[in-house]
Amino acid sequence: MKIFPSLYFFDRDTEALFKQRLYEKTAKSSVPMATLLSIVLMTFTLSEIDNWTPQVELINILRLLIILVTFIGLFFVSRAPTKNKLNVWRITCATDIALIMAVFYLSGLEYNSLSEGGPLLVIFAILLVPTLSLVDKIVCWTALWLFLVWFQLNSTIEMDWTPLYFFLGTCLAIAIQRQLDLLLRHQFRSELIEAEKASTDRLTGTFNRHGLNGYVTAQMSSLKAGEFLHIAMVDLDQFKRYNDTYGHLEGDLVLTKVAKTLLSLKPDRVVRFGGEEFILIERNKSQRPEWLENVNSEIALLNIQHESSTVAGHVTVSAGVVTIGKNNINNASTKSLLAAADELLYQVKNTGRNNWLHRIL
Repeated sequence: MKIFPSLYFFDRDTEALFKQRLYEKTAKSSVPMATLLSIVLMTFTLSEIDNWTPQVELINILRLLIILVTFIGLFFVSRAPTKNKLNVWRITCATDIALIMAVFYLSGLEYNSLSEGGPLLVIFAILLVPTLSLVDKIVCWTALWLFLVWFQLNSTIEMDWTPLYFFLGTCLAIAIQRQLDLLLRHQFRSELIEAEKASTDRLTGTFNRHGLNGYVTAQMSSLKAGEFLHIAMVDLDQFKRYNDTYGHLEGDLVLTKVAKTLLSLKPDRVVRFGGEEFILIERNKSQRPEWLENVNSEIALLNIQHESSTVAGHVTVSAGVVTIGKNNINNASTKSLLAAADELLYQVKNTGRNNWLHRIL
């Protein structure tokens, strides 16, 4: 049975995009939630004002530290790159969990008992953190449960059924979180499908330029060491002459056939950028765009007659390809990459067409 939606529901890139969208949608609710946590902890602190002892004072200092760590974590999360936000959340929660364990330990020693109320409240406080996946939350809950079991076995304080209630509460929280994870991902998948419909070119079946910038930006942000992003700009040579000679309906058929051939090269994405221009995007571990090397011969195999071409007697294409690695993406953008590919395409067109040039940025 597949238990953790974050590990199987989407591929790696889509899961990263889902988490990015989740961060964006929940960013504004994080501060109110942290404020609510602060109010709850301050309420506990004020309730013990008549029973002030050195140990109670230490407990309250730890509660204040939990509040401080949470808000410091929110500060760094808001400024961290998207790929690092989850790790900042994990560090923040791990620190809070350690402080909560200390509060439970000292409270148990001070009052010689530890009821289930506090631990159960922590379960649902963790449940309310939207950016942590089910796996992350299970790690937090398990650490707390093991602490409670250890505390019960190694002390004489009264805990009654607190570890059991915590375990049962955790099971309920896991079921709730799993359903929530599935629901959110199903919703995001529906949004992607609708977005894909809106970003599909009806004539060629390729993507249109609508989501190009977002896609390239996402690819660059998730690029890993040793990986390279290739962007090719492909243009049909003297296509205006073809339309003038054979008519626009025939021209549409040519675009459809060329698009099908470009798709057969199996890049990650083919985008119809303009009338007869296509953008091909591929991410792999090779600096050379080997997947594009046969583009001219594959188009030639279509053998689409083009009598008015000064290049050949059939339809041909020219292309400019740029490649960028992780070490060089800091100053790159979709616009700059397309501009570099367009510059190479221009060079090809000025040196005879029906060819392609490549540059590593």
